[in-house]
Amino acid sequence: MNPQTGAEIQEVAKKMCKIISYLPENVRNHYIKIVAKWANTDEISITTMVSGTPLTDHSEKKGLHDTDVPIIPAFPVHTLPKNIRSIVADAEQWLAFPPDFLAASILGAVAISAGRKVRLKYIWDEITCTYLLLVAAPGTNKTHPLKFALKPISERDKVADRKFQKHKQMIANGLDEAIKPIECPQILFSDFTIEALSDGLSNNLNGIAAYVDEAASWVKNFDRYHKGSEQEFWLENWSGGALVVNRKGRKVYIAASSISFVGTIQPGLLDELSKNGRSLNGFVERIMFIMPEKVPVVALKMRKERNNEALNNIHTRYATILNRILDIELIPDADDILESFQISLDENADDALTRWVNKQRDYLNTLENEFTRNIYSKIQTIGLRCSLLLHLLEWASEDKKVPVDTPICIETVIRATEIADYILLNAFKASQLMNFSSPIDKLPNNYKMWYRELPEEFITADAERIAEKYNIARMTIYRMLKNQNVQQPMFRKMGHGKYEKMLY
Repeated sequence: MNPQTGAEIQEVAKKMCKIISYLPENVRNHYIKIVAKWANTDEISITTMVSGTPLTDHSEKKGLHDTDVPIIPAFPVHTLPKNIRSIVADAEQWLAFPPDFLAASILGAVAISAGRKVRLKYIWDEITCTYLLLVAAPGTNKTHPLKFALKPISERDKVADRKFQKHKQMIANGLDEAIKPIECPQILFSDFTIEALSDGLSNNLNGIAAYVDEAASWVKNFDRYHKGSEQEFWLENWSGGALVVNRKGRKVYIAASSISFVGTIQPGLLDELSKNGRSLNGFVERIMFIMPEKVPVVALKMRKERNNEALNNIHTRYATILNRILDIELIPDADDILESFQISLDENADDALTRWVNKQRDYLNTLENEFTRNIYSKIQTIGLRCSLLLHLLEWASEDKKVPVDTPICIETVIRATEIADYILLNAFKASQLMNFSSPIDKLPNNYKMWYRELPEEFITADAERIAEKYNIARMTIYRMLKNQNVQQPMFRKMGHGKYEKMLY
């Protein structure tokens, strides 16, 4: 959404100035003029804001530390193309979608749609592979925005499946046409094994993705067949390494894997992600967490208030944009080997992105905590990938028929690094919940307030009375009193119907 109030304009201008401070001196003035014109203010004010930002001084190594609990701002929707901002705003109005979840889900859908078809040509090559998790309590409408973003992809899978079923029927009927093999590539996989994903990718070299609504089940099923193999697969896949699967006398080999993963999870289940060493091997830090401070539950439109034409228009506008990315095809080289498009950065974009990456590396030199170092290490890669994803989204949103491998411009990099900075804050919040939190931190807000209001010593009648105030069911209270975390119990039973709080 475009900012409307003076306060909102000033806040966005501050963020822009913060990013301009990364740029070389010889190009700063150009962008200072752009921001001044946009914010309807004078260039001197913007120049002062740019020079006053702490990010200008690259010798000042601050950064976040493992004990920091950041306040998560709203997703920077203003960094997205105008057409996408309009879709996010309309979806919030007509579908009650939280903007943070839809904006992030669209980036995830872009990563899936691009698959193995494009690469960023930087100092090293970078891929689009994205692990995205929307984190919020039940009932906060996190699943619907994700399904909306994935719908154009799901529609392609439906068409492919109908084609496949028709071919099967032709085989059953003994028709001659059935002798000819057909291509019915599947993109999204919801119930999968590593073998199924490797087969899926070998049948669809453009790229595939995994989608699980409740992602805790994803990691709980790690190692169900072969200890350590599935976790190693997802680590290697994120880096774009070769995919080699040997099972029962057959071998699948993909030179460069890139299988994105998207899903949702509740805050109380985040610690499942960090079990079995996953908080130490960089697995968790590969995930883009989206964790708004508060997700308001918005009332749905009454029947007479709904506008079906507007609803259909939202879906159509979005599908048109994403389908343009889905329609990209791998290109054959001189030996007819399918290769991805190589997308480079223009000179100013390369300089700006390198300055941003070096800033993260500056922070690494000041940190000792392993969790925090992992976050700053992986956010560099995420920043590069955001630049590529945002470039694709901007390319698909424009009416101009320009090649997809047009070099990425500095404006795109500036916006992409702001998104990466937002993801960095979310990563720290997720890390806090997984590694340094108590059982209370993982409770929904009304349960937290209930616990805090309980006296140090209380009887069950007190617990029931306070629970009623916060709309917590009586049976839920008794389950909490009975089933506790053995390592960090919330209550100690002092006698029949009498308890003591153990955490504060």
